[in-house]
This record gives sequence, structure tokens and C-alpha cells, in this order.
Amino acid sequence: MPRQLFRGLLERRSSRCDTPVWRWSWRWLDCQLTQCSDFAVYRSVRDDGTELGLFLSKEIAATPSWVPQGDEPPLSIGNALTTALAWGKQTYARFDSVEIESVPLQRYGCSELHDKWYYVVNFWPYIDGAAIYSSAHFAAVLMNGQVIAPRVSNRSTREPR
Repeated sequence: MPRQLFRGLLERRSSRCDTPVWRWSWRWLDCQLTQCSDFAVYRSVRDDGTELGLFLSKEIAATPSWVPQGDEPPLSIGNALTTALAWGKQTYARFDSVEIESVPLQRYGCSELHDKWYYVVNFWPYIDGAAIYSSAHFAAVLMNGQVIAPRVSNRSTREPR
């Protein structure tokens, strides 16, 4: 890899790793990749180009761990659905009703927190008996029952109309 790619990193030390950042090494790269940051674990783009994302880095560490080969998840799918539907009805109150469209169980994508899981709940809101098919109605339910709403990310895919 060209040294220019790491120019901004070459003059400082990593805050969590004791390896000097004056040379490229597999140990240094592994250390950099394992540090979690505030990234969107799930994204959707509205028609106007605004990107929504689920950002869990601040909340996920405090949730119970889970290993799929072990017991059931700390938060059952039934409890997650009940919690999510109550949140969805309150959040999307301008619609006549709200249904749950899908609920994938996801592993958190940070290597330091590889035993953390969450549900992504996608909603179908209804107006006048018709479903509003949009990917912009979703939330995360953490294993402690906390619901995380999507928020606008700092980037958008195109100029607003």
C-alpha cells in the first residue's frame, strides 16, 4: 500500500494500541480495524436523497451478550416485536396503522463487540387501508429492549429536489 494513504496517520500514535504508527504492519492494521466508531449498521435513502441510518455504537456495549450456539437471545422475538410495535405506533402516529414487515436478527459489525446482537424492525405504515411501501420506516431493538430510532446521516446520495 502506498504510504500516502496513511500520511495523516503516520505522525501520531493510535489511542488504543501501543504500536507506533510510524510504519505499516499487520498488527497496526488489525488494531485500527478493531476500534469501533459510530457507523451506520443499517441504511436507507429517502426519495429526496436523505440517508437514514441506525447508529448503535454508544448503546450496544451495555446490552447483554449472546452466542447463537447457546441459549435463546436475551430478548425474545416476541418481546422485541411488542416493544417495536408500541414504538412504531407512537412514532408513526400520523398514519392510520402500522404493521411490522420484517425483523432480521443482526450481529453487530464491530470486532470488539462481536457477541452483541440486535433486531432491525421494518415497518409498513398504512393510510386509508393502503400500505406505504418505503424503506424509511425502521428501528433497531437492542437485547436490553431499548429501541433506537434511525437518524439522518451526514451524507446524502443526491441533491434534494
